[in-house]
Amino acid sequence: ATTPRDLLAVPEVPRRLDEAAMAAHMIDVPLSPEASFFENIHQIPAAHLALWQPGRFSMRRYWQPDYSRRLNFRRDEDYVEAAREHLTQAVRCCLRTDQPIAAHLTGGLDSTAVATTAARQLAPTRLTARTAVPAEGVPVATFRNRFVDEGRYAQATAALYPNMESHLVAGTEVQRNELEPERMFLTIGQPLRNIMNVGWFGPMNDQARALGIGVMLAGGGGNLTLSWEGIPGLRDAARAGHLRRLWQEIQALAHKTGGSAARLAWSQALRPLLPLA
Repeated sequence: ATTPRDLLAVPEVPRRLDEAAMAAHMIDVPLSPEASFFENIHQIPAAHLALWQPGRFSMRRYWQPDYSRRLNFRRDEDYVEAAREHLTQAVRCCLRTDQPIAAHLTGGLDSTAVATTAARQLAPTRLTARTAVPAEGVPVATFRNRFVDEGRYAQATAALYPNMESHLVAGTEVQRNELEPERMFLTIGQPLRNIMNVGWFGPMNDQARALGIGVMLAGGGGNLTLSWEGIPGLRDAARAGHLRRLWQEIQALAHKTGGSAARLAWSQALRPLLPLA
């Protein structure tokens, strides 16, 4: 089954939670690839096949990333192009469906990269893009280096693609999943982090479902991949003595955030190397 909920519908499957897995999840200890949050339900690890034969069950790994391989290009633009190739392939795989497709679209980089990649591949077929915005009349905080209302940035992006249709969605009602978090747990099979995001994305997804949208593209993993700022790498560069690279990265980060390079060097590269005392 794709989710534990389907398996729990079988009377013979016990519904006991795995308390050790719950505890590990709460303190950010990674679970084993086979673990779930139920004692009697196990996952097929990534890049594995499950094989059923008469009287026999086994798993076989069909792919293993080569962690020793390193990309070394002459120009920064070459790294961007290599990342674009992977993104294009990943999005293309998600478009293999006979159901209507929509996409989250924000004022940031991640879902925007996914949505625009999909629009290029789907053209001239239309792609519906949905953006969560504050409800009308709600006071919105202002910051020097960030924005809260993503609507105008999302619409500006959508305007660049003739086949992208932009919709702004304001969430005004409390979502059912906010009141009944156990429903979300049963659906996805694990505790939900950042529960406030249910109210943020819920209205967009509800509207899409009502319109018959079968696939919703999003950029949820982008913060750890394409738009990752690499701050832990500053500490690693300092520890390894790569001072030239360290200073280049700190200057670029300071320019992006509008902060002080010296303060970044101290807080993100040097201070983490000092003893806890």
